[in-house]
Amino acid sequence: MKSERRHDNERRGDAVKSFFKRRVGVPPGGRWIPADEIDFIIGAMVLGSPWLDLTAVAVVLVLGFTFVAHIIVNHVAFRLGIRDTKW
Repeated sequence: MKSERRHDNERRGDAVKSFFKRRVGVPPGGRWIPADEIDFIIGAMVLGSPWLDLTAVAVVLVLGFTFVAHIIVNHVAFRLGIRDTKW
């Protein structure tokens, strides 16, 4: 049950992001930097904000690290044949 709800929420989040991607002219499957790399961490920080005491510096560091790590991991996965695209 919890897993189904999580997947429903992920699909809704993807649908919202896709809506905005189309409004700015990004084609289906196209890359939208930086939203593709950091949207999930922004959602996690917003949802966790009642329990997290993050400073502005911590938020910037987390976003920066996540942005770079996401790109590196996706490129490595592409080169290993795990992913079909680099993004």
